[in-house]
Amino acid sequence: MEPSQTAFTLPSVLSEKEDLNTVNSILLETFKLCNETKSDLLEYSSDPNNDLTQFKENVMDIAGLQKDLSALIDTVDSIESEIPEDCEPNLEEVSTIFDRVHLFNLQNQQLNEEAKNIINAVDTYISNQNSAANVDSELQVTDAISSYKDPITKALIEDPVKSKKCNHSFERKSILKYLQKYNKCPYSGCASILKRDDIVEDLALKRKLLNMR
Repeated sequence: MEPSQTAFTLPSVLSEKEDLNTVNSILLETFKLCNETKSDLLEYSSDPNNDLTQFKENVMDIAGLQKDLSALIDTVDSIESEIPEDCEPNLEEVSTIFDRVHLFNLQNQQLNEEAKNIINAVDTYISNQNSAANVDSELQVTDAISSYKDPITKALIEDPVKSKKCNHSFERKSILKYLQKYNKCPYSGCASILKRDDIVEDLALKRKLLNMR
């Protein structure tokens, strides 16, 4: 399939580079607001599975737009660095270079890390909710407090994350610090090998903790 032709001419893109960067900054700020929205859905939604699924799709749309915009900005930066200031470039030649560099950047641009973390957290939450035949007999608060303690600090978890491998939950700061020295799950009897990429936000536990307040 032939790559689609860009709708921008190089001069117009160069002249509007500042606007592109401004829009990109707004999209990056949007991901921070998405994190707050995710917490609100966990705490207040009557149907978190459905609402979080729709929310994730919206985040993916925004992340895709931000990814494309970043690729365009990187392309403009690359073209600018290759054009001497004292020469008048051949527009046809520069446009050919632009299309080639832009296609390369589109193929190699990664999703924003914050957006990726939101998407992974929601996916893990939905997967666990669907696979655990929801035997969620509402725990008594006293039982919950003893069950929701971090295995490393022994303190009640406040910012919950979990392992994608063994589904054990931890306090975010303590497990990330622990993984700087060790690569095994800190739960007694668990032999799972863990690395930082295996840790995702534990939305299910976060919802329970929010409802306990």
